[in-house]
Amino acid sequence: MKTIESINLIWRDPKRRSGRPCIIGRGFRVKDVVMKMRYGSSSPEKIAEDFDIPLGHIYAALAYYHEHKDEIDEDIREDELFEETVKEKGVEWLNSPGVAEFWAEGTAVAERRQARLKLGSRVESIDLIYRDPKVRGGRPCIVGTSLRVTDIVMEQKYGVGDPKAIAERFQISLGQVFAALAYYHEHIEEIDADIEEDILFDEKLEELGIDGAVDWLLLRREHARSGCDSAS
Repeated sequence: MKTIESINLIWRDPKRRSGRPCIIGRGFRVKDVVMKMRYGSSSPEKIAEDFDIPLGHIYAALAYYHEHKDEIDEDIREDELFEETVKEKGVEWLNSPGVAEFWAEGTAVAERRQARLKLGSRVESIDLIYRDPKVRGGRPCIVGTSLRVTDIVMEQKYGVGDPKAIAERFQISLGQVFAALAYYHEHIEEIDADIEEDILFDEKLEELGIDGAVDWLLLRREHARSGCDSAS
């Protein structure tokens, strides 16, 4: 039976950051991550380190962005417009009635804000990973494909590395790549075990041939299910 492996690391709360999507449990907005990447020439690893946020959460924010690009880009333009207005009118404008007018009812900015607040407090699930016992041995895969999370992680570690290049190679979206990386960082032990098994399988393939390697793999998994030591 197919099941969705939701990534629940993004949330909204009308009492925090005007209801904008944020990393769960924090006020760090999705668009803050995007702007750090876009204008700060930063990397997910550097952002995670600088703000003491788990790397999986940063990847989840990037996955969410690429799945809701129009909304987040509009938020970024809104911030840029506000900053441009401050530069044009001077910092004293911040204490004038003009600020209230910027957010006044009937403006596009205010309408977007009201729409966000109406959504209430909720987790914004990212539903791009699934399991199906009939697909890739039940390993977590990217929705709409048979690509495993393991395939994406191995490509990042040992292949082309860059998420855009990974997306192009496998013909998937950047959101799907980032979702796979977010899932990995929330399930490191499981995915690293899958990677180890893949590496061992390649070694057995060279040593024993395809039939011997498949027999080895089936025996290894049978031992794992029964709680015995893995086949060596």
